[in-house]
Amino acid sequence: MLLALAREARHRPQLRLQIFAAGNDWPSDVVKTMQAAGIYMGFLPFKELKVFMAAADAFLTVMSFEKAEEPFVGTSFTTKWLDYAPYGRPIIAWAPAYSTASGFARSTGAGVVVDDPSPEAALSTIENLMSNPARWLEAGSASARVAAQELCPERLHGLLCAQLQALVEKRSTHCRSRD
Repeated sequence: MLLALAREARHRPQLRLQIFAAGNDWPSDVVKTMQAAGIYMGFLPFKELKVFMAAADAFLTVMSFEKAEEPFVGTSFTTKWLDYAPYGRPIIAWAPAYSTASGFARSTGAGVVVDDPSPEAALSTIENLMSNPARWLEAGSASARVAAQELCPERLHGLLCAQLQALVEKRSTHCRSRD
């Protein structure tokens, strides 16, 4: 998906797509071409990646449209939301309608959903968003709100602690009742 997107993005000079990844399954000549075009940036430690994220205009999170991936895509939460939302920029969720990314984007307003697998659809959505400043600001504000509310680290930590405490108490009650 990302390779098809990168190939299509090369023909749209108004967009500056950068892909940071630990690896890929692209042919080596394609990797070199995409590196030369400034699209494929390879892997960076998170501390260094944050410099690029702070300068980004928007973010893209991608989930597979492959039928074989449907169970994973429908139940897995992409942690990119946690990385991207604090920057208060639009997040484009290029993912099937049944995916958790799509559902989260729609339920919170913190993402713009592209539920069409074609790279042209993804890029057109991004271009449409770019040409609509009010929608751009709305998407960025929603992203910042989600970072401060639903995805707030302290809130998530509190939820985890409460669930762990409930499990410990349940286990403790269960063990006492067996004695």
